[in-house]
Amino acid sequence: MEILQDLGKEYQQRFAALAPYRDSVWKILIRDFFQRYVKPEATVLDLGCGWGEFIRHISAQRRIAMDLNPDMPSRVGGGVETILQDCSQPWQVADASLDVVF
Repeated sequence: MEILQDLGKEYQQRFAALAPYRDSVWKILIRDFFQRYVKPEATVLDLGCGWGEFIRHISAQRRIAMDLNPDMPSRVGGGVETILQDCSQPWQVADASLDVVF
């Protein structure tokens, strides 16, 4: 558990100061590029989502965020399912249930 707390602190140190800027850049990247590859009815998994800039802005019927960062669930925004785990372990997602993995 201490390792996860340390990870949360590391994310704070690395990303907090630029969080609003990063979020605004991702909003534009989604709108102008990535959204064309994700259908409205899609299920999307943001693998190693960090603070969730991608998953927060992508439009999809089902959005899932996976990361080890313990602060991730409070960062990704409403309507996003969260999975706190190491992505190298078996995913807690049903087989053949994803349309897009980012």
